[in-house]
Amino acid sequence: MTRRQFIVVFAVISFLVATSHAADVRLSLGYHFSWFDLIPHTLGGVWLVFFSYIIYRVIFRDRFSVGILRTTAIFIVVATAIAWEFFEVWYGVALTDRPGYIIDTISDFVADALGATLGFRFLVSKIKDIL
Repeated sequence: MTRRQFIVVFAVISFLVATSHAADVRLSLGYHFSWFDLIPHTLGGVWLVFFSYIIYRVIFRDRFSVGILRTTAIFIVVATAIAWEFFEVWYGVALTDRPGYIIDTISDFVADALGATLGFRFLVSKIKDIL
């Protein structure tokens, strides 16, 4: 994957994350279909790995290490997932008094991790062409 292709893939993923989240908020799809919330979370995990790669390249320039990229991605994905759940509680989006709240939060974290894993595996398989 060339740098140009990376930018296109990143833009497409950004569009999909934004569109799925906007559809969820505007149409309450996550409320009507409990599984729908997994889509923006999974795509968000993928997006965060790509974003982590951009941050990694800004900081480390030409030095590349899969281990450091993995650590950077894990930190960014976990920090963002936790911050997002706090955001949902703070602004009253998450209904903490509902019986399924804990299950929903755990499934959000699992979807974030799944997306991050898929994004990381894809990115690392293509990384030599982007450098």
